[in-house]
Amino acid sequence: MNFKEIQLWVFGLLAFGLSSCIYDNGIYLDEEPEGESPTMSVFLGIDTRNSFQGEDFEDGIGYENYIDIDHDNIAIYFFDSSDNTFIDSFKPAIQSSLADDYVVVDRGIILSGRLLPELGTKFKIVVLANWQTYPVEIDDPADSDAFILVKGITTIEDLTTHAGSRFDALTTPENDAQWLGKGRLMPFYGVCSFDLTQTHRSYLDNDGNVKAGSRIDLTQYPIPLIRALAKVEVVLDNPHLSFDAVEMSRINRAGYAAPYRAGNDWEFDCTDYYSPLYGWQENYMKGVHLVGDDNDAVALPLGFTKINDRIVHEDGSVTMEKWVAYVPEYRNKDAADPASIRVKMKSMGFGESDDSNDDSLIREFYFTSDGLPGDAPDIERNNIYRFKIGVDGALVNIQPFSEHKVRFEFGLQRDDSGDLMVLQIPKRDENDNIVFDEKGDTVMTYPKYFIDFLADDNPNHKVPKEVDADGNILEGGSEIQLEPGDYYAIVVGEDGSMSNAVVWVKDRIGCHVLSNFGSNDNTLHCSARLVEAPFGNNQSEKYYKDIFGFRRIHHFVNHNSIVMHPEQNNMLLRIVTNFGEEDQIIRYYEVESWDEDTLSGWIIRKDAAGNEVGFQEITSAGLLGETVDLNGDPIGN
Repeated sequence: MNFKEIQLWVFGLLAFGLSSCIYDNGIYLDEEPEGESPTMSVFLGIDTRNSFQGEDFEDGIGYENYIDIDHDNIAIYFFDSSDNTFIDSFKPAIQSSLADDYVVVDRGIILSGRLLPELGTKFKIVVLANWQTYPVEIDDPADSDAFILVKGITTIEDLTTHAGSRFDALTTPENDAQWLGKGRLMPFYGVCSFDLTQTHRSYLDNDGNVKAGSRIDLTQYPIPLIRALAKVEVVLDNPHLSFDAVEMSRINRAGYAAPYRAGNDWEFDCTDYYSPLYGWQENYMKGVHLVGDDNDAVALPLGFTKINDRIVHEDGSVTMEKWVAYVPEYRNKDAADPASIRVKMKSMGFGESDDSNDDSLIREFYFTSDGLPGDAPDIERNNIYRFKIGVDGALVNIQPFSEHKVRFEFGLQRDDSGDLMVLQIPKRDENDNIVFDEKGDTVMTYPKYFIDFLADDNPNHKVPKEVDADGNILEGGSEIQLEPGDYYAIVVGEDGSMSNAVVWVKDRIGCHVLSNFGSNDNTLHCSARLVEAPFGNNQSEKYYKDIFGFRRIHHFVNHNSIVMHPEQNNMLLRIVTNFGEEDQIIRYYEVESWDEDTLSGWIIRKDAAGNEVGFQEITSAGLLGETVDLNGDPIGN
């Protein structure tokens, strides 16, 4: 089951060929809804296998990939691109459920939330996950020693080098417990620069600002996450031996959860630690980020945990004995006491002493290609150091984790009503590459779990069809079509089970869509669709919502309408000139009164300064008639 990618949508007022709006003593609406904050989707994690074809790189497994979203153990921040100073936090809208289960996400996590007005178009996104502590946002930086974020002052360098970004090295787990688990997590860090003027120009207005109502999809520009720990494996390739114990001679007691190296070439961008254009040496061999000046916080020694015994399978294949530990970075180059691996062999009666304290059972191997003392490389984050010990000695292989698969508690994004949102993801070909159409846009599809959900034998698990106001399926009714901003929602049954769940279509503000847009007739259904809107205490109301997102009160034969503004909740008269043509013009007037029985009413007239000067009649034909002043006396139109 995959997490979801949010497709880029724009809530436009162009469905009828709208080309301009004119202010005429009414309410002026631009081509985007006023007062509506843009939203943004981001993608955390990246598959790097295509960059390393032909080499033996390894996926992360289990808790090497786990991010504790279920307990909000993740933080996402915006920083200024020019000076790397803190702007604000990004608070994604996500909730999880079924906390006892989990899902492995092959490509990463996709989160969405509000795009801050003060963000601008050029910014950096910083991601912290599984950190022991997180900085606190404050306005006054008086306490300079505290782990804080101050807008316009705190930099990414401050964040990644502060004492609060340190973590304690993991000690050997007791009683054969796992090295990594829910209480022993791998810290993650990621940073990426974005420039909307280069990637999303169509969503910027003439002043270079993000248009209101836009949904900026950044998921095609993943934020690579890097692990703070190295994995050290000791594999025994000898059928005649086994180990009593494995330990590492020296490790640092603490590490930094984020990488950093002083110098002008450190950009505080993902290019500091990741590039899909080069091999892993260029990606990861950039130096260690140590607590203290050097290896001055050394713990002695660190025991490993046996992951599996040697097993000979029925097909002849062999699973070799393996021991594992996860360690912070360590400077081995030119170190007086480089770290080594010490193994203690069991006495098997092959000429070795039976004395468990016999030093002849101890072997020592170093972080060099042949395991012998020499010019050992530093122990760096996100790498796997594999000691393969055979009959004659050890071979040491170093490689990074090939992809950042992220595992987290099973959780589907929920809407405001608590229903599960099913959002689209990029389609992939047989080689697992993203598919693009002839325009270069990503082809979107739905996660496999939802496709399987619709394909099972349960009659509830189907795409919904059109219904009337009483909930009866319309004769000859079609499947409900998704419009920009719509999404499928899985609504569980009253018993909370998925077996009784049904599929709804919801619009961008969570209204249950009951029908498709009607044809251009003169009924309420004209270019509108029936929706059901919740309003608390398990209550809801059904009404027709037009293509502009307004509630339809009455529709005239000439296609003028009485509508309710979706946000300001005031009644308006919409007058359409040249309906459906390229030069169509729409004007809005605030309604002072409306009589549903006589199908007539009055709009408010204002002068150029916006002052009320009188009222003008709305006739039953949907036209403007007599104008009166504030006292009700007729005046010229």
